[in-house]
Amino acid sequence: MSAKFEHMSSEEFTTFRQSIKMNDKQIANLLGVTYQAVQLWERGERAIPTTTTRVLRLFKKFPQLINEFNLNE
Repeated sequence: MSAKFEHMSSEEFTTFRQSIKMNDKQIANLLGVTYQAVQLWERGERAIPTTTTRVLRLFKKFPQLINEFNLNE
């Protein structure tokens, strides 16, 4: 399988985060990263890692998966 992989842009990430009504701290908790990393991604100062992009694309395609994670832990 050699499909070309595209990284998620900062604009796409921000749009997705807003569409699921999460702030930067909530999505950071969901992804297991710091909220500072999320801020850097949104400003385009740091690329979103490949693994994180793949997880985000899964969440985008299957938003019901987000509910499987307990964000209070």
